[in-house]
Amino acid sequence: MMQPLVILLLVRQLGLPDWMVGILLALAGVGGILGALVAGPVAGALGRARVIWLAELVCVPSFLLLPAAGAGLQMVLFAAGYMLLHVALSVFNVANLSFRQAICPDRLLGRMNASVRFLMWGALPLGALVGGLAGEHLSARGGLVVAGLGVFLAVAVLLASPLRSMRDLPMEAQS
Repeated sequence: MMQPLVILLLVRQLGLPDWMVGILLALAGVGGILGALVAGPVAGALGRARVIWLAELVCVPSFLLLPAAGAGLQMVLFAAGYMLLHVALSVFNVANLSFRQAICPDRLLGRMNASVRFLMWGALPLGALVGGLAGEHLSARGGLVVAGLGVFLAVAVLLASPLRSMRDLPMEAQS
């Protein structure tokens, strides 16, 4: 949902020049690389289970900085939020995939990964469609707020799950 709304916000609502939009969107890549670099040390320090929900928790305030985009300091907040969001998403993805692979029996790894990818990657076009519709009917800012509430709900689900009480993998999965 986020990506079409971010583009609508930056291009249509704020009227930013192409080069500035490109730089701002490139921050996602920078954040992703930084997140991949720190994912291992962060998971080691905080715990491989705990970092999953903590990374998602970082996504909420980061995401909510996006609709605040505007001139001057507001654009700096957008840029910081956009990059930090992608750092946290990268840490989440590395931790989540590592955790799933560690607890899944070897004989089921292919099926598990295929199922998860189908669900997660299959949701992307639907999210983009909903994001585009939200941008059309609510404005890009309004759509980003709605998407941010969706991120908050995802965090709530994780916080209600058994992961919240775990620091690391279950003992049987560590052997």
